[in-house]
Amino acid sequence: MSWRHSLAVLCVLGVAAGIAQCFFRNEHGEKLIEVRQIAAEIPTFPGFDVLRSTEISKSTSAYVGSAYRSRAHYAEVRDFYTRELTERGWRVESDEPTYDWFRDYGGRKLTLRKGEFEFWLEYAGTLNADQPDGWNYGTSVSWR
Repeated sequence: MSWRHSLAVLCVLGVAAGIAQCFFRNEHGEKLIEVRQIAAEIPTFPGFDVLRSTEISKSTSAYVGSAYRSRAHYAEVRDFYTRELTERGWRVESDEPTYDWFRDYGGRKLTLRKGEFEFWLEYAGTLNADQPDGWNYGTSVSWR
């Protein structure tokens, strides 16, 4: 095998390894462990009743989230998380309305970012108001 052929093979292997690393950055769940730790460090709004929690780990993403029920007004909850997270180095990316099948129930979504991680505060508005176990707030930390 000539040195040119060997060099070409090495280049192809290097590119393949780089692509594989892009697609399998969370192969063993390392990012889920990081996301769990970040989520655990974020205080929960006082008065939130936890309904359920979820974790998802894939090769290119990791997510930890919880659904809550609370009588608190969105502005109060938004201000709490904005203050708590910006003090920890997060920055606000957006605060926008949300819709369910093009219907406006007064929902909102606050997004903060710190490096490669996102925090979401979701408010369902009146969407689940008639459900006894329906959530009206959700928080999550994710990596993608």
